[in-house]
Amino acid sequence: MKTYLGVLLGIAISLCSCDSSNSDSKANKVNEDSLAKENAEAEKVKAAAEASEKTKDGLSKLLPLSETELKALLPETFMGSAQADADVSSSSGALSAVAKYEISDSNSVVLTIFDCAGPEGVGIYNMQYLSMVNAEEETDEEYTKPVTINGNKGMEHCDKTTNDCSITWFSNRFLITLEGENTGAAKLKQAAAGLRLK
Repeated sequence: MKTYLGVLLGIAISLCSCDSSNSDSKANKVNEDSLAKENAEAEKVKAAAEASEKTKDGLSKLLPLSETELKALLPETFMGSAQADADVSSSSGALSAVAKYEISDSNSVVLTIFDCAGPEGVGIYNMQYLSMVNAEEETDEEYTKPVTINGNKGMEHCDKTTNDCSITWFSNRFLITLEGENTGAAKLKQAAAGLRLK
């Protein structure tokens, strides 16, 4: 009888140790998966930072457009409406062209194009694009989230109460913003996708 109990005790101990090593193996697997995800995320962040540095370096070497050249990029008609007003101004040394389009009595869109060429333009690229491109937040009144326009990363911001929205994205050398009054995000995104700068 003692022998029989000894055998049973031995089996129980070996089963427990097997289960313990099995648990250790599962824990190691989870740790390895977690580490692999963290490494992949770190590589993605590093690649994005390197791409941004390369873009900034390229932009700093470009010659900024003249006021006339930048203003010529504004479409005469946009979203089925004629240009109501257009102007070129300088912000921190970088030029921007702005045009307003009256869609209807209660809807209008403002298109702003920043030339991010040269050192001043790189400053705009840093402040108004890179610092906000991955922003994501939401309250009862408004939200901000990342979007993609024609393969370019951007951001969408909407006031939920008024349906006033804006979309900002970077394309080639230009930082482009569409601000819609009472338009909603869907219309702006559709218009943004169809916008082709000359």
